[in-house]
Amino acid sequence: FFPLTTAFFPLCLLFPSTAMAVDKAKFVELLAALQSKDNEVRKKAETMYEQAKQTEPESTMVGFLTIGGSTDVPDATRMQAAVLLRRQVLKGPDKDFTFPRVSHNGQQAVASELLRLFQTEQNPKMQNKIGEVIASLADYVCDEEDPRGTLAPGTCGWPALLPMVFTMADAGKTA
Repeated sequence: FFPLTTAFFPLCLLFPSTAMAVDKAKFVELLAALQSKDNEVRKKAETMYEQAKQTEPESTMVGFLTIGGSTDVPDATRMQAAVLLRRQVLKGPDKDFTFPRVSHNGQQAVASELLRLFQTEQNPKMQNKIGEVIASLADYVCDEEDPRGTLAPGTCGWPALLPMVFTMADAGKTA
């Protein structure tokens, strides 16, 4: 494990400007550093993560989605990525709730990828974590009193969510 330093771990590499380009290894390293027992390493990682959430919320979401859907990453790391992603879509303090600052196309991509990951996840515990992210996002986008929360212009809600639930319920009956 390399020491987490700004020189080694520049934010521009960790959180690229292009929304879908993610350096998976850097996100795995960040997640490991966030759980480090070394106080200095953990504090640096927390600072970098907080900065990235504020300056590149879309990239952090895409990074955590990438880690969450990567079966070659340890399950504990994948679950931590899902927990941090849930905090970004959960209504609450602006420093954590970054979903409204993501572009509309980015929001659509995050929502679609969450549904895809939930449907394809083989690990029940990880699927549960992804489900928690989906529930938090649904709570926000289905809130009629918050005009920022929409995945379809001019409407409230998540149009793709209910059909996916029905599809999965029907698949469960035949399985």
